[in-house]
Amino acid sequence: MEKNVSFSKSLQFTASPNYSKYVTIQTDPNGGAKYISFDWQKVRIALCESEQIALIDEFIERTFSETDQVASLVCGIIENGAHELPDMFEWLIQKHPSLSVKVGSLVNKQQTNAMRFSEYYERVMDTCEAGTYRMGPMDALSMVGKKKEECGDYFREYLKEMDRHKITGNMMPWGALSHYEAMNPKISDDGPIFWSRPGEQYFNTDEVNRAISNDKPLETPGGRRKNARREIFFSDRTPAHADFVQDGVVRECTGAVGILRGIKTPEERKSSPNDNRILKDIVCFSAKDMDNVVSLMQIDLYEPPMSQCTTWIDEGKLNQLRRFGVNYAHIQLKEDTIYFLPRKVIHQFRTVAACSTIAWHIRLKQYYQNEQYLDLAGISSANDNKDEMIAEHFKTSASEKGRPSAFTTFEHIDWSKEP
Repeated sequence: MEKNVSFSKSLQFTASPNYSKYVTIQTDPNGGAKYISFDWQKVRIALCESEQIALIDEFIERTFSETDQVASLVCGIIENGAHELPDMFEWLIQKHPSLSVKVGSLVNKQQTNAMRFSEYYERVMDTCEAGTYRMGPMDALSMVGKKKEECGDYFREYLKEMDRHKITGNMMPWGALSHYEAMNPKISDDGPIFWSRPGEQYFNTDEVNRAISNDKPLETPGGRRKNARREIFFSDRTPAHADFVQDGVVRECTGAVGILRGIKTPEERKSSPNDNRILKDIVCFSAKDMDNVVSLMQIDLYEPPMSQCTTWIDEGKLNQLRRFGVNYAHIQLKEDTIYFLPRKVIHQFRTVAACSTIAWHIRLKQYYQNEQYLDLAGISSANDNKDEMIAEHFKTSASEKGRPSAFTTFEHIDWSKEP
């Protein structure tokens, strides 16, 4: 079904007075930035399908609304939004147990091991307890087919589920709101990707050794002072960064979407099926303050996300930035949450409990207006042939990467015919 969503500047939720009671626009009392949220479970119970779709459409519109190309909100959050989607971590063990994955180390961040997903899954389940597991993080898997040294596969069945979901369907890299609408997922350069994290934690070195060897804990005689062991801190954090896509030498800020799922043992799920753990602690900075944050934190936007900023922004640093007039929102995300990040919103993540994440970039149609191409391509607005020059620039840079340009059009995806 084709959507026609206009992106207005107003933050007022106006589609229906009945919807406003489900949607909340909050202001961080310390940071001053605004974010929007609602609980999908409550909406599913209270509204019919057409009303659910109308609410989602306007929610996304408000989340990505801009004034002078600057987002008004820092984040959109749909609690329990992923409840109807299969758990990707469990789905992989059923559908692709032999898939090769790359796994990091809890004690050495430079070390990476390759193993089958079934082996990784078994070790995670064996060591998973009270919100964390004693196994290294799994590096990102491409869900749209792997290239060169990437891990992953083309997960057609799961992509179909996401494409048909009320919340994620229009926001996929090839969805109705994307500039690459109806693009073949196999040529997507924007994801989705999937990875897992064990959660931030302290542990003793012998605990990791037992996790690897599958030995039972040892009973050690004597008091704690006599048998003090070395303790290690595993920092599970992604420093402050902004999301970018690249056409040749041109880098563009873009929006992002993420799905969070908790990793639990079957016993944990049975004992507390309705307990949604807090998985991520995030800080999102207002888009209007992007330049200030980049300058004050010395962020290198040309680096990958993990290395754009070398400093973790703690509460003390947040207070300092606030005194410089920077607005931010400090948010906790629970499992089964779907979140949306507008472009130019610098953000950092801290994983507080074991979880898996599906994430991708979304190049919204509203981001691709001629005025924005002028700035990015370095083409003077006084040039009489600027439109042709801009189009040629992006067609060329995109074709060099083997994917469509922003000026490419596609027919709608027919999943029944798609191989």
